[in-house]
Amino acid sequence: MSTNLLSPTKARILRALLKGKKSANELSKILEINTNAVRKHLESLSQKGLVKHTFQVKGVGRPRKFYSITLEGRELFGTQYLTLLRIFLDFLQNKRDFEELMNYVSESVLNSVDQAQNLQRGSAHTLVQVFNKLGFESEIMENAEGRFIVSRNCPVFRVATTHQRAICEHLHTTMVKKWLGDKAELKKCMVNGDEYCAHLIKA
Repeated sequence: MSTNLLSPTKARILRALLKGKKSANELSKILEINTNAVRKHLESLSQKGLVKHTFQVKGVGRPRKFYSITLEGRELFGTQYLTLLRIFLDFLQNKRDFEELMNYVSESVLNSVDQAQNLQRGSAHTLVQVFNKLGFESEIMENAEGRFIVSRNCPVFRVATTHQRAICEHLHTTMVKKWLGDKAELKKCMVNGDEYCAHLIKA
């Protein structure tokens, strides 16, 4: 999602909250719209996980509700993760120990998810859980050619189109091999125009 997918008013509310937490009344004055309308927008943004609220006591009277933007809300504003990743990979690819570095990255990614969920390595089913946690939208598929781990999304697809070797071979495929004990081979790749990425699980 990006701010382009939100209504103009909701996007303006998020931009206002980037400058600090505010009440519905304060937002109403900034946006010059009815307070009730602001509250409806805030409720919708809260349901999407883009804003949160806290109560504060200011002076005499009931606690006042103040809204602030969440991390998910901040990420809608022009983050440059992919650009930074491309620059990082450009730098790494010129290093002699590039493959060793990418192996380390792959292992670190797996460990970060594995430690949080305490999953059993060696199982294709648990690897699917890991990949889905990372945004790969993976599943196990079987056909006449064998058993595959199919990934229908790549969370860094834009980077993969310019750094296929680093992402597809040294990150995605290495994670599969490390989890399954080197018993996998990349057969289909979305960067090559395939509908999905498919790793054949070798017996």
